Amino acid sequence: MRATTLLAGNTAEPLSGICAQLTDAGVPTFFDRDEPFDSRLAAVRSGEVDVVWACGLLTAELIDEDALLDPIGIPELVGLDEGRYHSMIVARDGLGEAEGRRGRLAVNEYGSWSGWHAYRVHRHRAGGSVDEHRSIVLTGGHEASLAAMRSGVADVASIDSSVWATADKTALHVVEETARWPAPPVSVRSDIADEVRDVLRSCLPWAAQRRDFDDMLTISRSPLGA
Repeated sequence: MRATTLLAGNTAEPLSGICAQLTDAGVPTFFDRDEPFDSRLAAVRSGEVDVVWACGLLTAELIDEDALLDPIGIPELVGLDEGRYHSMIVARDGLGEAEGRRGRLAVNEYGSWSGWHAYRVHRHRAGGSVDEHRSIVLTGGHEASLAAMRSGVADVASIDSSVWATADKTALHVVEETARWPAPPVSVRSDIADEVRDVLRSCLPWAAQRRDFDDMLTISRSPLGA
């Protein structure tokens, strides 16, 4: 079987471990850590990947596009809280919460739940809007957003809690945290045999509830805070 992750680099090692467990259980599974993201995503969309670890929002979008994927569980990962995660609103040292809400916002990508939509919801629920930021800097990844703040290009960013847990925190600090949401699930192709699913579920401590990810999809399409 072929597995891949569409998440940040901190998921590569855990996914390799899951592949090793599957292989030891008699289900040979490989993961190419060096494959570019665009190639990975294209392979998922074309049905060439059997096991996919992706953002809950992206998972829901892929299913909405008729990708044959079934979310089945959530792996163990530093920074998770019993299968749920949140975003840390991180600012450059010297900036407070109020200054961060107006400063230059680093966004990994507009399709990211943790780096964009969860933050939109957070600001909306607090009676504000992302429009209050002086500017937005698109970085391409959470690690790049952290680097943008350290270099002075950006002032604040919404960072996946699992990425922040092991990140270089030099010259950065947390000013707020968002609400908890279902953490990124592992999904399988819909035609994967039940016995293989059972082996994979044994590697995943928490169940993935499809309706939770559908909620993310609904919110991402709303105009709130944008």
